[in-house]
Amino acid sequence: MNTNQLILAIKNKLGLQCRFNKKTNELGISIQKNNEIIFKPELIANIDKSNIAAVINHMKHLGKNSLLMTQHANKTLAEQLQQANIQFIDYSGNAYINEPPIFIFVKGESSQKLSSYDELAFDLNSANIKIIFALLAIKSAINLTYREIAKMSDVALGSINKTFLMLQKYNYLIIKQNGARILTNKEELLNKWCIAYAEKLRPKLILGKFSTDLINELKEVKPSEFNFLWGSEIAASHLTRYLKPELITLYADNDLPQLQLKFRLKKNTHGNIELLKKFWVFDTEDSTVVPHILVYADLLNSLDERNRETASLIYEQYIKKEME
Repeated sequence: MNTNQLILAIKNKLGLQCRFNKKTNELGISIQKNNEIIFKPELIANIDKSNIAAVINHMKHLGKNSLLMTQHANKTLAEQLQQANIQFIDYSGNAYINEPPIFIFVKGESSQKLSSYDELAFDLNSANIKIIFALLAIKSAINLTYREIAKMSDVALGSINKTFLMLQKYNYLIIKQNGARILTNKEELLNKWCIAYAEKLRPKLILGKFSTDLINELKEVKPSEFNFLWGSEIAASHLTRYLKPELITLYADNDLPQLQLKFRLKKNTHGNIELLKKFWVFDTEDSTVVPHILVYADLLNSLDERNRETASLIYEQYIKKEME
């Protein structure tokens, strides 16, 4: 990470002494010489309203001494992190640290432009996100050929090796002497994937938002009739029967003109029907809903508390065993 710039922000804006040990990934912060508190920095390059819920979920799964480091947390995000008791520091000098005798809560500092950014950041691009999705959704995918993984992820062949090198670097992939690949730390990888998906890939997938006076009829349609899959809330309602969907999410290869016509869908930026581009090329056991980790991610990134509760149910019922 850009340790010099970070240390300057901590010293100059927060009035604390600190040291960073790159080998052990430990950040020591103190107000007196013999009163140092050791943190394990967790770097997430960018946080915003699209991924803050997933960021909080990820941080809660880490150790008690974890400290979120990010480029900038605006006032609203800082308050959300503080309310969730997630300790953080950004490069602008905003911070929340609650480790007696240190208590700091600074918010509202303006964003600072970085001269360089973090070499330790697990910073995923769209191709990485698609590939990791396939590897997490299909357990056997990790040992397929590069060409097969590229096809099921809908990415260029060259992206596979780059992604595998990144996964190895951050201890999410082990390659044995016989060439067999093992995906490791899968729960943590899933949490980081959820953050990146919400920020970087999902916004690019939205084909349109709609409304209709035939919403109840739409909820009852069979996805196979129009070649789409349910996602998010309506997928969760099928999987758990715990949630009554208010948002209707469909993932498809195109904008479903026949479905739009039959159910009188009208474009509406505030509509409760959203159509997203399907970004994978493989089937799962359930032919009506998207892969479970995608249902989980969409719910987790919702601001609705019941959606997040349902995400936890889906994780326990459908995902947890696959992460072991």
